[in-house]
Amino acid sequence: MKTLKILLALLLVNLMGCAGHQTFNHLARSNDTVAVAAGWMQTFSRDRIRVTITDDDGTGTQTVYEPGDPNIRAVINLYPDPLSNIVVSRETGDAVSPGAVDYASQIDYWYTHGDDDWWQTIVYVNLPSNMTIDKDATILIESIDPVTAEVVETASSFVSIVSGVGEAAPFSAQNPWGGGSYFNMTSDNLKSLERSGHYQIDFDGTEIPAALSLEITHAAGNVFVANPTSEKKNLHWTDDGVTTKIIILPTTSAGFTDLADLKFYISGLNIDNVVVSNFEAYDQNGDVIATVTANTPTKR
Repeated sequence: MKTLKILLALLLVNLMGCAGHQTFNHLARSNDTVAVAAGWMQTFSRDRIRVTITDDDGTGTQTVYEPGDPNIRAVINLYPDPLSNIVVSRETGDAVSPGAVDYASQIDYWYTHGDDDWWQTIVYVNLPSNMTIDKDATILIESIDPVTAEVVETASSFVSIVSGVGEAAPFSAQNPWGGGSYFNMTSDNLKSLERSGHYQIDFDGTEIPAALSLEITHAAGNVFVANPTSEKKNLHWTDDGVTTKIIILPTTSAGFTDLADLKFYISGLNIDNVVVSNFEAYDQNGDVIATVTANTPTKR
C-alpha cells in the first residue's frame, strides 16, 4: 500500500502527532480518506475510538463516527526500521546521522518515558460529504473505555478542505498469485493489519534485575508471546495450552538498564484470564531480588 510506505518515512517526524498537527495529506476533498498521525497511542482500535469531525462552516457542524463505524477505515501501528539511524544511534550512543542521539533521547524522555517500544498510531478516516471549501476541519479522536465509557486517550488534527468531490481510498493491493493485477482491500483485510487484543506484562521495583522467570496461566488456547524490544532482551517461552513459562535474559553482558525494557505481550484467539502465577527476579549472582514485582497483566 503506497500510503503506508510513505507514512513509514514520516513515523518519527510525527511520533506524538499532538493537537494541531495536520493530516497526511493536509489537503483533502469531501469524501476523501485522510490519515491522522495520532502518536504513541496505547488503546486505539476501531472498536474503541470515536471520531468527531468538526466542519468550519460557521456553525461548527459535527459528524460523529462511533466505535466500529465503517468510516473509520483502519487503525494501524507503524514502527521504525531497527536499522534506522535513530534506533542505531539510540542503542550505540553514537550519532550515525546528525542529531539522531539527541532526538532519540527526547522521544524517550518526553513521549515514551524510557520505553523503547516505539510506534506511531495512524488512523485512516473517511471525510463526510459536503464539507465547507477553503476551510479547516478538525478531527478529534477519542479512545473510549468499554467498561466505564470514559475517554482514555485523545488525538487531534486538522485538514484543509479544497474544492471537488473525492472518494474513499480503495487501499488497493497486488494479488499474491501474481499477474500484475490488484484488488481493493476489504474491511477485514485492513483489520488483519491492526494490533490484536492482548495483555501487557510489565514490572515495577527499585532495582534492575539481571534475569527474570515467570509462569503465567490463561484460558485454554494457543498463545503468542511477543517481545517488543528484542534488541534489549532475549525472551524464551514455552506453552502447554494453559500455562506459559518464560525466561528473560539481556542480549548483552552490559545487562538491563531500565525496567521498561522487560515489558512483553501475550496474545491469541480468546486468550483471557491471564494471571502471573509465579515470578522471580534475579541479580547477577543468581540470588532472588524481592524488590522487583510483576504487575497485574493489563488487558488492551
